[in-house]
Amino acid sequence: MLMLDAHPGLGKVRYTIDGTEPSARSPVADKPIRVADNFTLQARLFDAAGKPVKALFTQPCVFEPLKISGKGMQKDAAGKDSTWFTDTMTATIDSTIKSGRIRYTVDGSDPVPMSPVFSSAIRLKHTTVLKARWFDEKNVGRGATTTATFQKLASEKHTAVGKPAKILVPADLENGEAAAKLLVDGLLIRGSDWGAPEVLRLGPKDLEMVIDLGSLTAVKTVTTRFIHMQEAGIYPAVKMDVQVSRDGKTYAPLAAPATYKVPVNPGERGLTIKELSVKGNVACRYVKVFCKNLGFLPAWQSVPGVPCHMMLDEIMVNPANPAK
Repeated sequence: MLMLDAHPGLGKVRYTIDGTEPSARSPVADKPIRVADNFTLQARLFDAAGKPVKALFTQPCVFEPLKISGKGMQKDAAGKDSTWFTDTMTATIDSTIKSGRIRYTVDGSDPVPMSPVFSSAIRLKHTTVLKARWFDEKNVGRGATTTATFQKLASEKHTAVGKPAKILVPADLENGEAAAKLLVDGLLIRGSDWGAPEVLRLGPKDLEMVIDLGSLTAVKTVTTRFIHMQEAGIYPAVKMDVQVSRDGKTYAPLAAPATYKVPVNPGERGLTIKELSVKGNVACRYVKVFCKNLGFLPAWQSVPGVPCHMMLDEIMVNPANPAK
């Protein structure tokens, strides 16, 4: 609904919504204008003799009666709902208009008169581009198409998912219990955002963590996923050592430590994932992982000698898709 200001002392405001310029015979804007579609409003003030006395006023108007919302998404770093989800989620479509029908698609195409009619919450299991549009009583699409993209978080199945874990170093984490759970929840970084909630940010500190598998388990591979973004000073660990134990008291190496040598590549840009893996075959219950921070930025870096950051999103024991 649109209302134009009237100027009774100067004349009458006349308008069009069909793309033509208003004339002395066009409708008078003396009451609210109801239009359920996108349109361009053109209006002009005419005097008593029917002559225009003011410049033409033009205003594009977008009809957006729909709103898409979701339930079951992950929180972002600020604690608010994001567009990411883990297993499944539901999406609903609300309309400011009670008549007509809402039609939608989940394949990224625009809704057409034969598209499904929205009647109840839509369950999503995969990354989806949901589009919706309002159709009038004659099944004609009106107004703008409303779009929402919901993205499924990448995950990795492995033996340590959901198992008790404890971070020994650093000992001064704000919430060490939550940080430990973060590294064995099976959820991987969303997109290319190192600030994502799935990422543990340790700054220049090393990491030492113990995972309790609950019972004797044949451990063959332990893999840690590190964030690498050198323009931001984020580097993988230079060494990852894995110790295993049956009783949680006496530990022995699973195999030789995994090491990483930072390549001299000043022009590299963008976020990548670097995996370090230690492979063996030992029956154990406890797995202790130690990750050695690079410490300081390399000499060839733009700001050499500055402490670098170590960030990781998962420590995986016997991952379903081990790195080659």
